[in-house]
Amino acid sequence: MEIIANGVTIPFTLSREENLTELIKSLLILSNEADKLVTECKVNGEIISLMERNKYQNVPISDVKTVELTACGKSQRISELLEVLEDVFSSFISSFTKVADLLVAGQKHSALKKFSETLSNWREVVNFLRIVEATGGVCFNLYKIGEKTINQANEELFSLLTDIKKAIEVEDTV
Repeated sequence: MEIIANGVTIPFTLSREENLTELIKSLLILSNEADKLVTECKVNGEIISLMERNKYQNVPISDVKTVELTACGKSQRISELLEVLEDVFSSFISSFTKVADLLVAGQKHSALKKFSETLSNWREVVNFLRIVEATGGVCFNLYKIGEKTINQANEELFSLLTDIKKAIEVEDTV
């Protein structure tokens, strides 16, 4: 098996990895120890989702011929991502406002579809932030978006989601 990081073959010896999930976990630990953040992973030429790496438990290690990782410095990438979070949060708030507008207009089906799409995207962002916080030693209570910390903004959005969910459940379009 060949492990390639940023175009360079790296030495890697299997220890107890028996499937692709375990291999990815080991490689992520190694990259973390090297102060790197893996941004893309290809296995046998196919891009795989690092966020969904547990679904690869049924892929035996013998089926893995190549793993290509793209990685960058953790602190650099985290800083870049945090800079764009303000726009991301604003986008989510706008999307949920659109859901409310659709409900008021009586377009329940469109509102539920938009709500589901936005909620799915929000879950991806929150999961990513948890990974960054855990692997990067970052405390999101220290970072602000406008006047709020990331955790405060998340709580505000969660409150809005709860209100929208209640409104949909009771068909209160006000």
